[in-house]
Amino acid sequence: MTTKAANKTLYDQPSDMEPLLPGVGDAKSSAQSLALIRGAERLRASLHPITRKLVTDLVRSMNSYYSNLIEGHRTRPRDIDAAIRKDFSANPVQRSLQIQHLAHMEVQAEMEARLPAMAAGEVCSAEFLCWLHEGFCRRRPEEFRKLEDEKAKVHEVQPGKLRESEVSVGRHMAPASKKLRRFLDRFAEFYGPWVMTNPDSLVAAAAAHHRLAWIHPFLDGNGRVVRLFTQAWFVKAGIDSDGLWTISRGLARRKADYQSALANADEKRVNDYDGRGYLSQR
Repeated sequence: MTTKAANKTLYDQPSDMEPLLPGVGDAKSSAQSLALIRGAERLRASLHPITRKLVTDLVRSMNSYYSNLIEGHRTRPRDIDAAIRKDFSANPVQRSLQIQHLAHMEVQAEMEARLPAMAAGEVCSAEFLCWLHEGFCRRRPEEFRKLEDEKAKVHEVQPGKLRESEVSVGRHMAPASKKLRRFLDRFAEFYGPWVMTNPDSLVAAAAAHHRLAWIHPFLDGNGRVVRLFTQAWFVKAGIDSDGLWTISRGLARRKADYQSALANADEKRVNDYDGRGYLSQR
C-alpha cells in the first residue's frame, strides 16, 4: 500500500462500487455455497461440545497464523506456543511478530464474545469495523503502527480511525478519504440484510469481502479487518461450525489466487456487456 496526495480523480460516490452482487443466474456459486453450508453443519456435529471448544481455541490461533501469513508475516509454531505462554523471544523482530499473533487471537476472542448480543446486520456497520480495527491495532507493537509512504514520510496508524489520506493498493486507487463514511454507510445498508443462513448469503459475503477491501477504510490493517469481518459474518450466519474452521487458511494456501481475484474484482466495467455498474460484473 502506498499513500498518495489527493491529485488524482478519486472514487467519491458510493455508486462507484456497483455492482454489489454478482448478476443473476450464477448457479455455480449458489451450489458451492450450499455445499459449504452442509459441510459446515457436518463438521460441527462431528465433535462433542467439550472437544469442540478445545479445538476452537486451536483454530483461533491457526486463523491468526494464516491471516498474518497472507500479509507476509510468518511466525513459527514454536514461537506461537511460546507467545501464548507469554514467553517472548529476546529477538526484537520475532517478539513483535509474537505480539502481533496474540493481538489477532485476542481481538477474535473478543469478537466472538460480542457477536451473540449483536443483530446479524451489525457486522457490516462502520462502528463494528472500526471496533475490530481498534482492537487489533491497539495491541500491535508500536513499530507495526507506523507506515512509510513512497516519499519516506512516516504516517502513524490510529487504531479504529478511518484514514484521512489517499492511498493506492497496486493499481487500485481507493475511494476519497473524505467520502469514506458515505461508502461505509452504503456498504452496511446493502450487505447488512444479507447476513443470514442461505446460499445467497455466502455469495454476498464473498462480494462484501472484496468491496470492503476495495473501500480500504483504514490506513493499514485492512486485510486482517476484512478477514475478521468475514469470519463474523459466518458466525452470525451460523456456518462457522462453532469456530471449527476459518477462511484464512484456505486463502493463505492459495495466496496468489486470492490476491489475483481481489485485483480482478477491482477492474472497471469493460464494455456494455459487462454489467451496468461502474465496476466490472465479470
